[in-house]
Amino acid sequence: MANKAYVAADTLLNYFVDTNNIEYNFKRVYRIYIKLKIYGDTSLTETELDELNAIAYENPLIYGKAVFVARNILRLEIHDGALSSARLMNPNKYTKEGKLLIYPNPAREYVK
Repeated sequence: MANKAYVAADTLLNYFVDTNNIEYNFKRVYRIYIKLKIYGDTSLTETELDELNAIAYENPLIYGKAVFVARNILRLEIHDGALSSARLMNPNKYTKEGKLLIYPNPAREYVK
């Protein structure tokens, strides 16, 4: 991607309103990523490192795709723990057995 595109992307980030954690993470991580790509500067400030580390150790299912980008920038390999049962949908909880009657069988033009 050309530097012009990174500058345009950086400008677009100004229009993001970070009203939740996913948007905040997206804006912070991609702003740092763009800075690295435009300037080729691999030295991050202590504040940027702290932000990236904080985001990298969050759960990506809750805090979004930027978690993976932060891990990539920091070259971290983090194995997220098993999901707790509180966050998993119980697939058997809402099942209801019933019968399905379709007629006429065999159908020619329509089925009720």
